[in-house]
Amino acid sequence: LNLGDIEKMIYAVIENTNIGIKAKDIADKLRMSRSDVNHYLYGTLKEFVKIDNDYKWHVVKSAKNSCTGSTFLQILIIKSLKY
Repeated sequence: LNLGDIEKMIYAVIENTNIGIKAKDIADKLRMSRSDVNHYLYGTLKEFVKIDNDYKWHVVKSAKNSCTGSTFLQILIIKSLKY
C-alpha cells in the first residue's frame, strides 16, 4: 500500500457510518488488528476524527468538508514528512 492508503480506508469506514463506529469494528471490516487501527486513529488521523463517550469514532465536521480526496492525501503526506 502507498502512503495514505490505510488512512484513507479507515477514514472511509468512519465516514460511511452515521452513528459512529468502534475501533474493533473498523479493524474487523478492514481485516486489521485493533492496535494497528488505533495507531492511525490516534496518530495521523487524530485531526480528522474524534471519539465519543461510547468509544465510537466519527469524522470531524471540518475535516469532512475540507479533507476529502487528494487534499486529504496531501495533508497526510506533509504530516509524514515531519517525522
